[in-house]
Amino acid sequence: MHGQVLIEMHRRAITLLILLMITQIVVGQEFDEARATRDTARLRLCYEIADTSNNVDTVAKYASEGIMLFSNGDSIMLADLYKYYGWAQNYSEKYDAAITLYQKAIAIYEKMSEYRPMCICYINMSQCYNGLNDNRNAWKCLYNSLKMAQKSGDTSTISNCYNEITCMYLENNMFVQAIETAHKSLRLSRQTGNYGEMGNSASLLSLAYSDDDSSSIKAAIEWGQRAEGYIGMLDTLDTYYGARLSETYGSLIELYISYYELTGSKKYVDSAAHYYDKLIKLADIIEIPDHDFVITTKKILIKYATQDYKGALLELDAAQKQSKEKGYTYYDRTIFKFYYKTYQKLGDYHNALKYQTLYKEVVMKKINAQATAEAAAFDARTSVEQEHEQIDYEKKMADAEIESNRRHYKNTATAVGIGIAAISIIILVSILMLRNARKTNENLSRHREEIKAQNEMILNEKEVLADKHKKILQSMTYARRIQMATMSSDQELKAVFPSALTCYRPREIVSGDWYWATSLGRKKILAIGGSARHGVPGALVAMMTLNALRDTIGQLSPMSSVSPTAILRTVKSKLPQIALSNNAGVSLCIFLRSGIRFAGINQNAMLIRNGQPIVMLGNQPDDTHYATENGDFVLAYSASTKRELLTITDDPETYCANLSRLSYLELKQAFDNVFESHRQSEDISAVAIQIFQS
Repeated sequence: MHGQVLIEMHRRAITLLILLMITQIVVGQEFDEARATRDTARLRLCYEIADTSNNVDTVAKYASEGIMLFSNGDSIMLADLYKYYGWAQNYSEKYDAAITLYQKAIAIYEKMSEYRPMCICYINMSQCYNGLNDNRNAWKCLYNSLKMAQKSGDTSTISNCYNEITCMYLENNMFVQAIETAHKSLRLSRQTGNYGEMGNSASLLSLAYSDDDSSSIKAAIEWGQRAEGYIGMLDTLDTYYGARLSETYGSLIELYISYYELTGSKKYVDSAAHYYDKLIKLADIIEIPDHDFVITTKKILIKYATQDYKGALLELDAAQKQSKEKGYTYYDRTIFKFYYKTYQKLGDYHNALKYQTLYKEVVMKKINAQATAEAAAFDARTSVEQEHEQIDYEKKMADAEIESNRRHYKNTATAVGIGIAAISIIILVSILMLRNARKTNENLSRHREEIKAQNEMILNEKEVLADKHKKILQSMTYARRIQMATMSSDQELKAVFPSALTCYRPREIVSGDWYWATSLGRKKILAIGGSARHGVPGALVAMMTLNALRDTIGQLSPMSSVSPTAILRTVKSKLPQIALSNNAGVSLCIFLRSGIRFAGINQNAMLIRNGQPIVMLGNQPDDTHYATENGDFVLAYSASTKRELLTITDDPETYCANLSRLSYLELKQAFDNVFESHRQSEDISAVAIQIFQS
């Protein structure tokens, strides 16, 4: 009887304990709900403003305030606020802070398997790393974004990822890859009928097809007009597609100005002005960051076309002031380039040289970053694939462990309610968890060893590739030494022409251009030539041509009358058909006391007298004799050099004649720097000789 009473008291005590626990849980939940209700209205307001505003400062203010209202717990709303705040920091060029915010957002999205917003965060992180000149992490984020987009299965998101990768390819001048990914994006966006992404892809194709020849510019214009048409089909124009449309208008303005520079037709200037008006009207429709700077730079291009260089200078000053006020450095290269060209057009060579130097410094930084871009892209792609495989495995193991922990906590809560009997269950569960953890650690250790072995194998393969690259570079360098040995050295050239100035800039290690000087009795001979090809094919044709010329002149007598036309005919007869089909060019000048005898194959030369150019035409049936005076300049250059000069000025002869007015030291510096202001696309060789008659 006494035992039954004790059992009944124990049962009542356990029941009372359970009721107390339930009461505490309910009261706690009611308190939390009341506190959350007080903050809900303010939190929702902050979220809506951060989500809809396009103003950077407004988004930063309300997103940060919304984040502070979350005392604990994760949710999609909190992740979105991290993402919005990161966007504002990114536009303010606070890249490190933006990366930290995006990482917090990604961590929450990953827990909830929200792949599409993860993809957007990775794309924005890539832009931050690009701002920090961290190529490898920028590429890595882009490939992560593509992986997340593919996991989401959203075709529009995948298309957007391809467009962002295309932008990175374009920044690093990887045009073949850019065209490939842009076409992939266009195919996907056509499947979904997403006009915005179709316009985005077409706009990027316009940038990828842009080049210096008329056919490429025409193709780029067609893609730009398609992009305008696609975006125009959207029901509403948001900030993102507004920025794309602004970029498309800006690209079309540049393309029409380039077409005008190639053809000289004023109608293309009118077309550029038409799209400039559209660019201005776009600012009244939607607010786009940095739109005022884009408008200013395009206005400068139109002023160039109308030769209003003073007006362009005023616009440049305004653009530089805007950039400094906002603390931007992104547009420095564009501003310095415009300043250089404007001062050059105005004839202010002092300021032109100053801004050319600043522009070269910015360009060299960009070139150094581009030098590792392709390797960084490959490394990042490989790293992302390996990391995702490892993450998938670890996620499965973590999910199993989380599920086990969840069961454990549930069992623990039940055990508290039923009293002392639950102790044995807790001990058993703890033993099982320890055993499972030990097994998990063993598996992780084994996989770490496997990853280490794979990394070592990758490093070995990279060393093999580096060794092969080094050997190829050594071979090409030795080939350059052989080629230079066949040409006249600076000492040999000075021995024949003491006043000679040279500019020899191969596009690649070996060149299709060459120059050579020698004496034949009292006659002095200068020859310069080139091939229509670059690199190794051009160098082989160049050496065949030079060897044929040396052999022909070597057979002449110092006392004989020398005809440059006859020499070139003999050289042409000695060349194989493959060299002739490459349009190999040669200019041959024979300096006599009475003047110059000139002949050329596919090339001209120039006699400059008192700052006025006299073109010595090649491809003539007979020798052409030109009388010379004391102080005259003779400029011999390859056909590829003239093509390169045409990218700088519409009138190469007058441009070179103006340079001849400089002093000897200034002329040498200008001669060396004339091709430094843009990306070289041709082999360059030129020799300038000043005539001093006794």
